[in-house]
Amino acid sequence: ETSEPQWVVDVFLPCEVGSMEKQKPCPPAGSKAEGQVLPMALQLVHRISKIRSNMPEGDPKSEEVRRTLLKTLATIKGHKRFKKTGIPDLDPVSEMNIKSEELTTVLAGISDLEEKVGQSSLKGNPKLQAYLEAFERKVKLQTQVQEFEKKVSQSRFMVLSDDLRAMRRVLRRLEFIDKDGVVQLKGRMACELTSCDEVLMTEIVFQNVFADMEPNHIIALCSCLVFDEKSEDPITNNPELMKAFDTIKGIARNVGEVMIENKIPLEIDEYVGKVKPQLMEVVLAWLEGKRFYEIMNQCNLYEGSVVRVIRRLEELVRELATAAKTIGNQELEKKLNEGRGRLKRGIIFAASLYL
Repeated sequence: ETSEPQWVVDVFLPCEVGSMEKQKPCPPAGSKAEGQVLPMALQLVHRISKIRSNMPEGDPKSEEVRRTLLKTLATIKGHKRFKKTGIPDLDPVSEMNIKSEELTTVLAGISDLEEKVGQSSLKGNPKLQAYLEAFERKVKLQTQVQEFEKKVSQSRFMVLSDDLRAMRRVLRRLEFIDKDGVVQLKGRMACELTSCDEVLMTEIVFQNVFADMEPNHIIALCSCLVFDEKSEDPITNNPELMKAFDTIKGIARNVGEVMIENKIPLEIDEYVGKVKPQLMEVVLAWLEGKRFYEIMNQCNLYEGSVVRVIRRLEELVRELATAAKTIGNQELEKKLNEGRGRLKRGIIFAASLYL
């Protein structure tokens, strides 16, 4: 690859006596100094003076010429004209005749920054160097923090990727997708559900738990998947509902075991415990046409909790009916729409409780 040429210039500098012999030239610490001609990269030259001096004859690196140059440099620096303002810089626009908008912009920016530095309260502060060092440490720490945050983000992405791969194995095992990742009939149904555990609900439907049940019992059973509060209310004594509920718990346990086998962190008992039957009797009573105060007498829950669960249940039933239509289960779709018509009524679905 071709790179830009690197320009090197020879610069005469006053150095600490003996530092050149040690191959570590440095500025003089005191009044004594020796002149040395040092090669420097052009980008290290920050400023060029308009003051010029005659170059003595002979080799610039000879001791005699270096001594003469050092004396000349000291005379220029000590001249009375430059004591207050310093040695003047060479103006690139007016004296070098460089006509460039980019250069003009850069020079204006430099001038503005120099003015701000001159007005700064830190100028001449004896602790300025300490402040600069502290600021450099702060910038370094901030850079480290950004790097650590980037690593944390990458680690989270890796963990997320592991979870996604594990869930994909679960879906393949349960036949929601095939070995090539193509969505199957179960997967199409699960895509329609958002109000409950879509994997568990799909397994319940495909294992024909709802097949021989009447609409009211189907919807009452669905309440187990949307009720998420602690309750000590008694469980229903309805034998059909209890049998179906036990079947659902078995299905939930099987799904949990498949998840664990595929490296998804899960407590099976906790997962099965999310299926809660305490509100089935209340929902069944509401579907049978009882008033709100009557169903509230059947449980120890707050009115708001019951309203929230039944509203969520109605949303689930609506989604489930759409999913049943998607997979071509017209009988289940008909039962769900029939039951939903009895569920969505009364004060629970009023636009405002104050009407």
